[in-house]
Amino acid sequence: MRILMALFIICTTCFAQEVVVVEKSGHSKNRLDLIFIGDHYLENEMTNEIGHFPHDVDRVWNNLISNYQIYNRYKNFFNVSRIDYSLEIDYKTLSTNEQSDQLFQICSELNASCDVVNIFVAQSPNRIEPYNAGTANTFKKITLQAPWATTFSHELGHVLAQNADEYKTTHSAWSLDFFTNIAASREIALQKWGHWTGYTDPWSGYFVSEPYIREGTDYYRPTSSDTIMQNSNTGDFDAVSREHLILGIYDYVQPIDSYSISSDSISVQVVDEQVISTAWLVDGQIVSQSKQFNLNDYVLYNDSIVTLVAWDNCLNTDYSTDDRGGWIRKDDQNKTWQSVSWQVADLQETQYNFNLNNIIKLSNNKFFDESIDMGHHGMDSGYSRFVNNSDYSESSDSSAPVQSEWIWGDSYMGWIFYPAGSINNTWIYHLNFGTWIYISMGEGAWCHFRGSWKWTSPEVYPYFYNYDTSTWEYFSQG
Repeated sequence: MRILMALFIICTTCFAQEVVVVEKSGHSKNRLDLIFIGDHYLENEMTNEIGHFPHDVDRVWNNLISNYQIYNRYKNFFNVSRIDYSLEIDYKTLSTNEQSDQLFQICSELNASCDVVNIFVAQSPNRIEPYNAGTANTFKKITLQAPWATTFSHELGHVLAQNADEYKTTHSAWSLDFFTNIAASREIALQKWGHWTGYTDPWSGYFVSEPYIREGTDYYRPTSSDTIMQNSNTGDFDAVSREHLILGIYDYVQPIDSYSISSDSISVQVVDEQVISTAWLVDGQIVSQSKQFNLNDYVLYNDSIVTLVAWDNCLNTDYSTDDRGGWIRKDDQNKTWQSVSWQVADLQETQYNFNLNNIIKLSNNKFFDESIDMGHHGMDSGYSRFVNNSDYSESSDSSAPVQSEWIWGDSYMGWIFYPAGSINNTWIYHLNFGTWIYISMGEGAWCHFRGSWKWTSPEVYPYFYNYDTSTWEYFSQG
């Protein structure tokens, strides 16, 4: 991996700083957010013309999902945006660590969601010297490259999959231990990717042989083929690098987007129905693979356990006995599947004493269910306090009433925009949901949005009780 030594200097030309959505597939909390910033583009190159920054971002992203099977399959796991702003980078001094910190600071100031920051270097004549290569900082999650899909794909291989460059003749002992696609010895190579030995990719033809060492190099790699980690101008990922790229994506995304619960059914929404399969189990036995589980369709007892399992249908850890051609043969950290369980007795007590199974993500990317006892919150009495409140009226254009002063605040519901002095019986703007909400505070908060009154509190948010349907709803995105 080439290490970038760079000085990050904000361009003195007054470019308009604006976060523009290129592709949005879901809420940032459960997506991998890629954000693009330009380098050495001129102010008049912020238009969507060939060779200009916006056009370069669109072209590279479209080529990425068109020309690479892996990005096409997982495209709905990404959100893509850009900042119409240009930098001036001196590549001779300082490091990507400082550059990365300043780039993420720009994103923070603009309230831009970003997991990986990507810099596209202008290829127009305004650069003193053309920059046609690429570089990445695996730890800081930043890439810098010429605006070509092949180069960008190569750099994402560093950042997301911890793949090493395979064109080098030598690697340090630290690199040989850290990176996923190189090894210091045959034995270590087999430990890292022995589960792929003998595999031939049906599309690229790449063959994962016994650990391979190229003449003139001092390390082992999975295949003798010229993969994209060998040559950033062409090729594709071999099975080993591709598997780790997928696992890297799941560091940011979990299979289940949301689920909603009523007294007689549970519904689930997954990231991508083409990628994520689901199954419902009753006391450990699979009974359905639909997106909704209807309790009335089965003979259930109060102590019966209903379990929802969602998994990437490329998961093929049983390849030795049933090789389905899946791209994931090893997932030691269980990143690519997820399960949630409920007891039937709890599902039948939705109004007052409902036990809510809340999915919590741990630092090691494993999941568990934590049962939260809501207790008796008296929802009927809570609703009567404001249902006829004369301050409320449905807004046809979703605009807020005029207030003298508005401020931003970070609440348990996330960032909200509200009138100074009070957030009771008034309109607020919910940043994550991207909508105006009429809110009445009491024991918890009653909110009117999406056509109905919903109740929540710090103990159960982001779950809302829908008064009209008597069901629980989980909102993870706007």
